[in-house]
Amino acid sequence: MRLSKSDLGEVALNFLETLDRGKILALQDLKTRIGTEIRIGSDGRERIIFGTGASKQSTSALFMDYCSGDAGISVELRFNIELGYSQSIVKCTTEIEGYAPFVIDPFDNIVQMKFLEFSEDDLGRGELRRLSSLK
Repeated sequence: MRLSKSDLGEVALNFLETLDRGKILALQDLKTRIGTEIRIGSDGRERIIFGTGASKQSTSALFMDYCSGDAGISVELRFNIELGYSQSIVKCTTEIEGYAPFVIDPFDNIVQMKFLEFSEDDLGRGELRRLSSLK
């Protein structure tokens, strides 16, 4: 599924609102959700998955993935506590300012990433707010 800038903006807003409703506001809240998911909408095709995965230099990172039906992961937020960085990975049919493209998916979406300032109290929420204004 192709994701336009406005689609990405909607995904970011849904992501942010779901984190608010679930009271997932800080790193400690995320840690309690590892291995779970929140289904969004009545059909459950959209969801946020919380987990851990391999990262740089033999470390691991916590992640929150927003999965959008046929599009797969539309927005991923990663937090590497050991190396002290956060990262946002998005996909969209156009390049997003401040993001570095690194691959094109089978639907011609550009997968792109951006390093964020690490904060245990933000969880990438500032970046989600910025993305939610995309039109």
